[in-house]
Amino acid sequence: MHPPRDESRTQGAQKAVSKMALMRKLVILGALPARMELGERAVSKALANLMRGLIMRTVTVIRRSDLW
Repeated sequence: MHPPRDESRTQGAQKAVSKMALMRKLVILGALPARMELGERAVSKALANLMRGLIMRTVTVIRRSDLW
């Protein structure tokens, strides 16, 4: 029989793994510098900048077409 899992530790590990995966994707997309110690704020700021850029590009494309 396995001892009961410590749920908070498991959730913490999952959170860390998903944060690392998110940061890796942001680096690949060019939203984050590759060699940087990142806190929560830097990651959320990079995500916000990435989303803003995506939205602006989408609006530009729509305006250039006759869909606007």
